[in-house]
Amino acid sequence: MSRILIGSSNILRFYGNMSDQPKYKIETATTYRAFEVTMGEVVDGDKTIISVTENLIKKAISPKVEAEKMQAMINTMTTFIETIVQTSKRCPGMRTKSSRNVKKHTTKMICSTSRKSMPS
Repeated sequence: MSRILIGSSNILRFYGNMSDQPKYKIETATTYRAFEVTMGEVVDGDKTIISVTENLIKKAISPKVEAEKMQAMINTMTTFIETIVQTSKRCPGMRTKSSRNVKKHTTKMICSTSRKSMPS
């Protein structure tokens, strides 16, 4: 069993200075492809913390015009959640109640959010 922390360079920089915390293997993944590869390397029993959601959303919506940002965010979050669900199915030891229901709850959140205007 490994402890894996998937985050940005800030996570790497700040977590590395915390000697009193449990030790995690830190994987930087600020693009979806890097996140997908890292999740593909997770094995059953690994304890994994994911802290890159904001980075993935920002990269997906930043080049888009205002009218396309909401759909880009929905697509990114849907793909992100699907990757987590696929990993939890492949590694049943890391499966929890929240990971089984995460897609359903996130879909509800995205649907309700898409009815509102996205902040600029």
